[in-house]
Amino acid sequence: QPAVITRLATLYDGTPAERVAQASDTPRPQTLVQLQKTTAFDNAQLEQALQTALDEHKLVPVGDDQYWAVERFTALKTNLLTLVTAYHESYPLRLGIPREELRRRLETSHGLLNLTLSEHDQLIAQRDRVRHHTHTIQFSPQQQQAIAKLEVQITANPQQPPSYKEAVAMVGEDVLQAKIMLGDIVQISSDVIFDTVDFDQMIQAILQFIDDNGAVDVKIARDLLGTSRKYAIAILEYTDNQKITRRIGDERVRG
Repeated sequence: QPAVITRLATLYDGTPAERVAQASDTPRPQTLVQLQKTTAFDNAQLEQALQTALDEHKLVPVGDDQYWAVERFTALKTNLLTLVTAYHESYPLRLGIPREELRRRLETSHGLLNLTLSEHDQLIAQRDRVRHHTHTIQFSPQQQQAIAKLEVQITANPQQPPSYKEAVAMVGEDVLQAKIMLGDIVQISSDVIFDTVDFDQMIQAILQFIDDNGAVDVKIARDLLGTSRKYAIAILEYTDNQKITRRIGDERVRG
């Protein structure tokens, strides 16, 4: 087989740099210990071979004294781009593919994924998602009309906006999730959403009350925000989870 012949030829008369590069041409990056075991180089020989291979762009350092053949690293970058592009085609209203889903599909480590993303000039890691640098969420005219109706409903009663289910019925779940990903709407529980600007103002009002009075409870938050007990509870549970506030008995203090 040609691949076997090539490998044996490198082992027989390849340069030290070629031999260490071949030793790193594996499904996973190789540590210094693994490379030394494969090549049988002593410390000085291995150090020189590594430096030459790096200078000749045969190897890529991938952190923690690990090295990988350039061809393997390039293939990972290509696979990464292919997966992200396919995800955009399947889910055009999503900001990008979840980073963890991408890692699982590539069957790689967090560190190697982060390194590959940092070296990729076409992909952007944004929060917990990865997208192509040209990808933007585009709503159709019909979707824009539905969004406008939802915004009217939210503006009419910002302290008690439509529930998640009601919003889904108005605009569709893909569109609603897109608005959440874009940061226009915040989802604080399974069925409670708010306009992001309105919600930020509510949080500031709660924190100001705590600063002035020491603590806040559900009843006070309800009256302070002009909302219902259902929404007040959801807001305070969210602020607890985000460590904005901290629960002590029935009251909340700053987190």
